[in-house]
Amino acid sequence: MIEIGNWRALLRQLSKLSGHSGIPRVLCRGQSESGDLISSLGRLLRSAELSPDENWRLEWMAVQEFRRKFPRWVRETQRSRNLPLPLRLWPVMQHHGAPTRLLDWTWSPYVAAYYAVCKNFDCDGMLFAFEPAVLQRWIRRRAAAERIPITSLQRRFSTRDFYSMFVPAELYPPLLYIFEPPVPSARQAAQQGVFSIATAADADHAEIIQLAGAAVEGKRSDDHLHGLLTIRIAAQAKPEILHELHAMNVGPHSLFPGPDGVGRHVLETLELMTRTPQTGSRKPPSEDSDRGIPMGSRPIATTRKDP
Repeated sequence: MIEIGNWRALLRQLSKLSGHSGIPRVLCRGQSESGDLISSLGRLLRSAELSPDENWRLEWMAVQEFRRKFPRWVRETQRSRNLPLPLRLWPVMQHHGAPTRLLDWTWSPYVAAYYAVCKNFDCDGMLFAFEPAVLQRWIRRRAAAERIPITSLQRRFSTRDFYSMFVPAELYPPLLYIFEPPVPSARQAAQQGVFSIATAADADHAEIIQLAGAAVEGKRSDDHLHGLLTIRIAAQAKPEILHELHAMNVGPHSLFPGPDGVGRHVLETLELMTRTPQTGSRKPPSEDSDRGIPMGSRPIATTRKDP
């Protein structure tokens, strides 16, 4: 685990995760507090301690309930109609806060860093990263050794492949796939988002990633990230890091397209102003507030004291 206490130290790590060739190869996830890499549905199922068959029945019931209560899903998934129903609906459900077996990741370490520091300022933030190519090599090895049909490894699944993979899952340890909807939502596109999806709904994705990394550890090199990289960001460094990310245009106004994102940006800016140490008095807003200068881009004025 890497411990981070300020923006400069974090920036060095983010630069490494960004890659040298400009082609994204590392997936990242940020969490504003420590916790397992278990999906929202997985946490519910683990607390209930049900069998795999019962887990699937509850999951399917959630899909059907969302389908009935949200008729607009047909329009939002029209261009993905070649996919099985759950794979069409899970991203939409995830987007609107319903529990699914999906776990959010991003190709951008800066987006992940934002999620690690944007709230829970009294808790350390966490940033996770792994190389999906390592995971894919492990899956191919298992497919050959355990005679898993190679069609189940395709990015786009047929209905038959889907049900053979997920209903119910008996593979142990579970497999973990990276899923990118053919037509991402505006929010997913802005955040460069993808999903990890396990063959067991209650699986710990971190355990699978670590297992995959250990399986290919013999070919370790400095150019590849094996297993799961974990970065802990100190709680006291969150306001500074969030302010720097805002200055880089990484904030809710860019990650959540629409007025909701702008509203969140204004709220975060005010929270930063109240959390940044202040000395002296603040002047009233100057005329530049009417000239289109973003609130988050102006540093917070403080009174400098000579030594």
